[in-house]
Order: sequence, then C-alpha cells, then structure tokens
Amino acid sequence: MNRRGKSAKSEGKGTESASVQLDPLSESATPEFRLILVRVFDEVMARTSDQIRARTEDLAEIPLLFGRSGGFEKRMTDVQAGRKETVNLPSHLKRFMKQHFPEYRFDRGDPEQLWFRKTLAPTLDLLLKYEKVHQWGLGKTFTIDFTVDFPGTPFRRRQIGRGGMLKNIFWMFHESWEQKVWAYTTSTELLTALEGCRNLLNRVLPALEEQCCELLLPPPSRFRPASWNLAPLTAREASNIVLPMARSWAKDAEMESINAAPITEGGPATAGSGGRCCQSESSCALRS
Repeated sequence: MNRRGKSAKSEGKGTESASVQLDPLSESATPEFRLILVRVFDEVMARTSDQIRARTEDLAEIPLLFGRSGGFEKRMTDVQAGRKETVNLPSHLKRFMKQHFPEYRFDRGDPEQLWFRKTLAPTLDLLLKYEKVHQWGLGKTFTIDFTVDFPGTPFRRRQIGRGGMLKNIFWMFHESWEQKVWAYTTSTELLTALEGCRNLLNRVLPALEEQCCELLLPPPSRFRPASWNLAPLTAREASNIVLPMARSWAKDAEMESINAAPITEGGPATAGSGGRCCQSESSCALRS
C-alpha cells in the first residue's frame, strides 16, 4: 500500500540476528519471496517518508533541482548562451561520497552510473546509485536511486533493477515515478548541487537505514497473514480492507487511486513461467 503517512505494518519486521539462516531463503529465490521483498521494500520507503515528514514542497528548497523538463530547459538555456565547461562528474561524485559519506564505499560504475554500497548487516546492504540523465544529448544532469542487496542469500543482486527494488530518492516526497534531477553547467554549479544533495542525504539516510534494518533483517519470508495473505480480490474488495486500516491512523484518509498491472515472469511480482501473464497485481494509493 503506497500512501502518505504511516501504513499497515508488514510482517518482515524481525528482531533476530541477521546471521540467522531462514529455511525458505536457504532453498531458492522463489517468485513468492521476491514479491514479498519488493512489497516490504515499498513499506521501507513509505515509512522513511513518514519518519522524515517528507513533503513535496520541501523539494523547492533544493538548489538546481528540476523536473525532467525543467532540467532540459536549464541546460538548453545555458547552451544557447554559450555557457560551457568540461566537468568530470564521476570524479566529483567519488570525492563527494568519500568526504561526506565514507561508509558508502564505491561499488561499481560505468559511463552512465555510479554505485555506492554500505553494509548494514551480513545479509543486508544499502546501495545508492547516481545516474546520468542525458536530456536529449545536453547531459550534465543526474539523479539518485536507492536499492538494497542481500549478500549471502539466494537474493543477492536479484532485486536490483527498476522493476524490482530500485526507487528514486524523490519517491519519498511524492510517491510516484516522477524523476527529479540536478542540472548543472559549470563545476561551481555542480558543487552547489552536491551541497543540496548532501543535505538531502543527511536527512534521508539515517531513517532509511533504520527502516531497512527494522523490516529487512532477517529477509522476510512472508507477509502478515491477517492483512496480506489473501485470496484474489476485486479492486472494491481490496479498498474495503485497506481503507479502514488507513483510517485507523488518519481519520481523514481517502482513496486516491487504484492501479493494476500484470504479473509476469521476471517482473516485479513474478508468478508462473515463460513470460506468461498469470494474474494481476493491484495496489491502492491513499492520501490524508
């Protein structure tokens, strides 16, 4: 359940040591367990949003942060004005992370993206991905995504991807796929953008790490039966279950949207095999 504020807590919250070997995880990364991890990671992001009291209005205070179209317009204006400078983004990012977030070690990179990894527990890593956004050839634009990895389990590197457990940092502020970007033209502007990035990460990372440890240690193998282990439901039946749960923590909660998507092999919620669509997955978005 994606929502503003708190949500029904998933069964995934565990107090056991991360070294505890769960029988289901020792066998294989089955589609059912992958679905559980994706949904619990949604809950991690949503609880983090609630904990830091994220508001869409907060983004207006971040320097050189734009929507995709705004970033393009900024770069186009600068190019037309003849403003240009050669800037090595990967070098700046590596230096930035080493100086301000040294616990996030460089993991891997290519011309399009850089990954940094922090070990939270033997079976849980949090990753930050800086990704270049080309802006139709104008470049000098980037954004940040989060994901988690489960080393030492069958889920290692299995969930990294936008269809799985990879979410843009700004999802916490508007809970949609809208991608915000930092756009710069000169090295001075990049340093200004990174200062805003540092402030944002200092706000987000402690809460995100806390929620990851609370909900993903050990890696959850099931949902809470009382709320999630249900037979197939219609959208109306699902809303009748979810809405009272939401109103238990926010009396003014209302249904905002209901979405449905096919579940296919290799997708975010896998069921069946061979790429065949086997069933549909519904999600409700609430607001208060």
